[in-house]
Amino acid sequence: MIKKLIINADDFGLTEGVSKGIIDAHLCGVLTSTTLLMNMPSTKKAIQLAKENPKLGLGIHLNMTLGTPLIGDKAKSLTDDTGKFLPPRLMNSPNYIVDLDELYHELTTQMNLFTTLVGKLPTHIDSHHHMHMLPQYRGVFDRVAKDFGVVMRSLPLWRQDKLAKKEEYIQFNDDFYGLDLTVQSLISIMTRYAETLEIMSHPGYIDDDLHAISSYTEARLIELEILKSPELRQFIDDVGIELVTYITNDVKLKG
Repeated sequence: MIKKLIINADDFGLTEGVSKGIIDAHLCGVLTSTTLLMNMPSTKKAIQLAKENPKLGLGIHLNMTLGTPLIGDKAKSLTDDTGKFLPPRLMNSPNYIVDLDELYHELTTQMNLFTTLVGKLPTHIDSHHHMHMLPQYRGVFDRVAKDFGVVMRSLPLWRQDKLAKKEEYIQFNDDFYGLDLTVQSLISIMTRYAETLEIMSHPGYIDDDLHAISSYTEARLIELEILKSPELRQFIDDVGIELVTYITNDVKLKG
């Protein structure tokens, strides 16, 4: 059984409805942390919500697959003819060649904008569509993390054999995803690990903007209700799991 638990909501700032759902999962549930998209129309409103809720850990959700890059036409290998990021199905392909210098420039720009608008470094780094977990991009994400001295989300166990070295950060699980989730399925994840664990989540309210950019909609409401469940809170209290963030857990960057 784990001793400490980080429940992180990806996609903060994706839409206003998603951001409001994340805040409700924190205030009325067990969500401890979230990661912010820096290039969305709702980014600045999400930052204001975060500042109003300082106990919520705030990391960055580095993005190379949705919306418009912050560096504009300097990200030609990352974008289509309209200047939008290429979709993940193409960026995931090992046969598609990305200019890694362009990627580094874009990710660094996102990090710098975060520190400017939020006023501090992110608690940790993860990425939209798990792009930091792909071997062809991992080195760039590692470089950005080390440049800023910020810890990066680890790999789930099923991915770790694809890299030369094992991860040294907090254990990570991405099984809490989909339409078939229940309180018990989330509890079962906690029982499979020891020490400290981060569980990924995507709670949120559905709005028109979400329908326009994401196929993951109804499941966000299911996740939100589970995270707010009194049954889940009671289990966590009964077994003595401490709810933490990357900051309160005092994680240090290694390597």
